[in-house]
Amino acid sequence: MPGKDPLVLADKPFGEWNQMSITMVGEYVTVYLNGKLVVDHAKMRNYFKPKEPIYESGPIQLQTHGGQISWRNIHIREYSEKEAKAYLALKGE
Repeated sequence: MPGKDPLVLADKPFGEWNQMSITMVGEYVTVYLNGKLVVDHAKMRNYFKPKEPIYESGPIQLQTHGGQISWRNIHIREYSEKEAKAYLALKGE
């Protein structure tokens, strides 16, 4: 399943800050971690209700894999419908 595993390992050592850029348009997500492409236009699924499509809106959930974690400088920007359509067309959707 595309997106389940990263394309490359780009994590910094524990205790150092990582920088992420996440673009999600519709069901598709692209992730850059520390400037490296790690998820390329992967189709997301609804983990809470697998038979239903991904939610169009709702809470943003930040995941951890255990241990202490901190978040800072989180910025969110919503794409306009025109931007979203252009992005998906560029990706062949």
